[in-house]
Amino acid sequence: MAVMTYDHSQNTSIILEAINQNLTVSVPKIFTDLLNCTLTGWSLLPNTNSKQADITVTHHNNQFIFETILAKSVPSHTDLIDTLNELFLCIAYIVTNKIRGAKLLHCAAFKDNDENVIIFGAKKAGKSSLALKKVQSDAILFADDLLLWIPRSAQFICLGLPIRMRRPIHNINENIPQFIAGKQTAYAHKNAFRVAEAGFTFTPDQILLIDCNEIIPMSLLKWPKLIAQYTISDDFSEILEI
Repeated sequence: MAVMTYDHSQNTSIILEAINQNLTVSVPKIFTDLLNCTLTGWSLLPNTNSKQADITVTHHNNQFIFETILAKSVPSHTDLIDTLNELFLCIAYIVTNKIRGAKLLHCAAFKDNDENVIIFGAKKAGKSSLALKKVQSDAILFADDLLLWIPRSAQFICLGLPIRMRRPIHNINENIPQFIAGKQTAYAHKNAFRVAEAGFTFTPDQILLIDCNEIIPMSLLKWPKLIAQYTISDDFSEILEI
């Protein structure tokens, strides 16, 4: 991708559609291309109406600055991929708010050998590394970091987000462009691995906990407590009242 050819001063307005939701996003054009390269199961449509944007990203003084309908402020960034990561978070938070009763979980998840697996663990515990190892062996990625959960129906819903890895990244096929790298992190191209589309629902067969580099299978009785422990606070998905 020829990053230097983009004019960050000009914004493009698009509508993102998935999971029976739509979000209006106004961003420099490079981010529409990045979203097209990374999101699975989302439709990106030109915004032909005057609806106020749910997420706006503008470029000033070498920084990408966010304005959103979220109650919490969103930090600005200088790096494209850090900004893309923040954009994914905003999308996940707003979609969570729009779906009645939805919660957002911090976890990884995949389908491997016909088993649906969710992995919980602290930050930097190794969830993404394990997920990458599995999808490199043809597993299907459900989530790398964020997963929707509907408690009343016990449904887990994929967001169609790609794998994110911290740099440096090893064991990449040099003949196929698999990752878009920033200064600190990199996101996988949507066609690099098998990724479930946004809106795909599943029921877990197994839940694992990564703790001190040990992978621990969790009994069914411990699932509710573990899910509650790794549920992201509703404060992050709170929307400003207009």
